[in-house]
Amino acid sequence: MLPILRKYLHVLDEGVRKGDSKTVRPKVTDVGKKHRSGWTPLMCAARGSTDIVALLEPYELGLRDSQGNTAGHIARAHPRNSKEVAALLERDSPDNLALRLLPPAVDITPLIQAVIAGDRKAFHAHLDEAGRKDTDGRTALMYAAERGEVEFVRLLRTQELRMQDQEGRTALMLAAQHGEIGCVKLLLEEADLENSQGESALDIAGSVGSKASHHTRCQCCARILRDDAGAGVRVGRHLSAAQRKLLTMQELSTAFSGDDAQHAENAFSNIIAELNFLRQLTEQQDRRANAAEIAALQRRLEEKDAEVTAERQEHGRRIAELTAHLQERTDELERNLTTSLKTITTSRAVLQSSSCIVCPTNPKDTLLQPCNHLCVCSTCAERIMSQTCPFCRTPIESTVKVHL
Repeated sequence: MLPILRKYLHVLDEGVRKGDSKTVRPKVTDVGKKHRSGWTPLMCAARGSTDIVALLEPYELGLRDSQGNTAGHIARAHPRNSKEVAALLERDSPDNLALRLLPPAVDITPLIQAVIAGDRKAFHAHLDEAGRKDTDGRTALMYAAERGEVEFVRLLRTQELRMQDQEGRTALMLAAQHGEIGCVKLLLEEADLENSQGESALDIAGSVGSKASHHTRCQCCARILRDDAGAGVRVGRHLSAAQRKLLTMQELSTAFSGDDAQHAENAFSNIIAELNFLRQLTEQQDRRANAAEIAALQRRLEEKDAEVTAERQEHGRRIAELTAHLQERTDELERNLTTSLKTITTSRAVLQSSSCIVCPTNPKDTLLQPCNHLCVCSTCAERIMSQTCPFCRTPIESTVKVHL
């Protein structure tokens, strides 16, 4: 391994192991750059540095050295390599060159960093940075689109749509290049833009080779882009034809008479028919667009109605639970109050009675101490001495005979 690349990987490896983003990020921006020998950092790491391979692989897919070997070839040829390294480089083929991610710029915003890391919490915390570009002119929307982050794209497109980087690339172009169908559908408003080489998103999607692992997805993206442009192309074609015929007839109408005049009249009739067809086609497209919009609104209304219904059911269930719980507590309280009332009534009846509560035969004439209850006769008082008061269950210490 060349000394300069060995030093590069050593610094990168130290940063990865320590989780030091300040060390790792500047090094990652250099990935994909070949030494004069034709080797790249990933090709060196393919000899056994698993963590470095995982970090660099998305940015060096398909690159070859001076002998035509990729990092995947080198990994499989190295006998001491683990299966994990080979698995990480399984898709590393020249056919998948279009899948390479653009290396992040040296100076990126926290929002872009959150998109690269797929960190939802950090993304929402820094969403107010939307619209800011990195030092290469790329936006968070572009990073999200090439990574297939549909949720991020949906939230960013209102503020970053139709922005282009220093090479004229748009988020739609990057999504189309990587076959990210969900992102392409969200970014169709950028379909008319071209990069610095005059390529549109449709051109880029259609240029991905048939041997690429994501070829089918790219073809689907191309079909979506063609369908989106199709209606406008058909209308434009009819309009251009009608305009050309109109200009021709204007010239003929002033130069001929007789049969030629009739020919001009027929030509004008054809133009009118062409324009009528154009008008009808436009009206049909408007109706389809309105119908699609109405259908979308109807779906949203149905979704919201389902949500409201679910909320009502949930609230109804909770109210029923609370009502049942309240009824149980009320019944329990009623039982307790009934029992207490019976006890109080019985106690009051006992206190108001003049007969001994032990033997109802004799009158009450003995005061129990220390509770001072007058509830027994002197005969029964002697029998229950050292026991408890029959009324309040307080231990009896002494008795006092009273004369009523």
